[in-house]
Amino acid sequence: MLIVRARALPFGTIVCGICIALLSWSDGSSAHNQDGSATIDRTYECSIDPLYDQVRAIQVVVSPRVQVPGQPQMEPARGSITRRGGEDGDHSVLSILGGPLAGQYPTGRIGIKRERCSWRKDVQVLLTPNGLPGPPTRFNKLIECRVPRRILIRVRATLDRRARLSGIGDGLVAAIGNVVDAEFVVQTSPTAPTRPKRLAFVAIARTGGTKLYYAPQCG
Repeated sequence: MLIVRARALPFGTIVCGICIALLSWSDGSSAHNQDGSATIDRTYECSIDPLYDQVRAIQVVVSPRVQVPGQPQMEPARGSITRRGGEDGDHSVLSILGGPLAGQYPTGRIGIKRERCSWRKDVQVLLTPNGLPGPPTRFNKLIECRVPRRILIRVRATLDRRARLSGIGDGLVAAIGNVVDAEFVVQTSPTAPTRPKRLAFVAIARTGGTKLYYAPQCG
């Protein structure tokens, strides 16, 4: 049975767990556009380890671009998928940071936990909110889902410069650049014993606005 708890994300919370400099390992090429931007479109199958009580769960977090009082620039839009709990202290699965984060990161980026996720060229996942109820949530939000051992994630993002997913150490790959727009969807894997279920869909617009749709059984 799929169980999800949803709650508001505290204002200003940072949810980028994959924000460090690039190294040399490459996870395939991106599509370079005529305007100098790059579009990355990948589907991954990710393994979610259980908690100490044998419960497997992920958290999906989304936050629109906001102006934080006392800061000279706006905090960028962001979205992430993380593994809740566990033993290794690093629970990142997918992370998107829309742009510069004052005092921390000079540009945006997207990243994926390569040690946890495998690129699947042979699997088709629709990148739409079809099947999920609306209207979407447009403010800071965190939802938590119990999941089977494997989930599928498709992410598509356009960056403002030529970039590709490359290794950054600690089992992570990332593409560095400010995010023009991005979408990702997460669903259970077709290899699971039950019929695949769509869990969530996130969209980050070039304006910094965000949308989060999640399954009705997630309430």
